[in-house]
Amino acid sequence: MVVDKNTTINEILNTYPEAIKFFNEKQMSCSSCFAVKFDTLEN
Repeated sequence: MVVDKNTTINEILNTYPEAIKFFNEKQMSCSSCFAVKFDTLEN
């Protein structure tokens, strides 16, 4: 998978579940947010 600014957070977490640690370290609650289905890296 190529990750770029248009990749959704959901796509990243589904492909790389270990990425949740990165988002948590940045104090981003991506695993519990409803917006992961449409928010991209650019957002």
